[in-house]
Amino acid sequence: MENLNIPLVWLADGEDVALARCVEAGLYAQHLIDTRGDDDLLRRVVEEGTKAMEILWWVGLRVGGKVAARLAINTGVSQEELFQQAALGVATAVRSYDHARGFRYTTFVHHVAAQALSDVDQLRVCAPGSTRGDRRAVRLAERARGDDLEIPLEEAASAAGVSVSSVARGTIRNVSFDPEAAADETAQDGFDKVMRTGLGFLELLSTRHRAVLQARYLSSSKTFDEIAAEFRVSSTTVMRWERSAIREARAVLDSDRTVSPSVSRGQPIAAASSASQARSTGRTARGGRKGP
Repeated sequence: MENLNIPLVWLADGEDVALARCVEAGLYAQHLIDTRGDDDLLRRVVEEGTKAMEILWWVGLRVGGKVAARLAINTGVSQEELFQQAALGVATAVRSYDHARGFRYTTFVHHVAAQALSDVDQLRVCAPGSTRGDRRAVRLAERARGDDLEIPLEEAASAAGVSVSSVARGTIRNVSFDPEAAADETAQDGFDKVMRTGLGFLELLSTRHRAVLQARYLSSSKTFDEIAAEFRVSSTTVMRWERSAIREARAVLDSDRTVSPSVSRGQPIAAASSASQARSTGRTARGGRKGP
């Protein structure tokens, strides 16, 4: 997602209707070419329809990306996986958008992308891949079985004309282990150890960020002015360093990093301060050097 370059394409009022008409004309022209033979005029109509379809595709892809990003935050599922599912919905929306129904294309593609992501549970790691179709097959099989619970659900699926494998997937349910874990004190202690965060992550930060966080929160809770005087920089620079250090610390804690940056791990604060002072002094000397 970070490296995906989606063009910034915006639709003016009524432009989505004009583009949808071009897409319809292009698809019909392609049908006439396939059935009656090639024609220069029809070929130009197909080209215009392809251009209109590309514009609708980029607009819909940006909408689908926003839907996927919002759902990734709420569910914890990989945004890349959700974006792929949303892109499939956008591809369907480009061809099935009906401008005569009176709603905008962006509204329609948002609805289709959300529908494509409605089965987000199948994208979770180690989660059963049941879909809405599987659950619908279960309902049809249960309806065919009626009140006779002695009839296996597989036989009822065959009688209802639905897939037995779909019924098997649709009957899978996620079971929470929270009550059992809460009743087991040993297991609860294990969870506490996992959830507890130590200070070892500081060794994975860069030297400057580690020094700033240690000075601000671990040693004597120094102020921005005190750290600025120690590093011989401005207080605004220290504030910017602290924000960058917190972002890096969050990235380390949220990821599975096991390799530290290319700085020495055990470098003390004094060494970091000396290095920073040397760099600052060098920059000041270079900045203040003016030719005659």
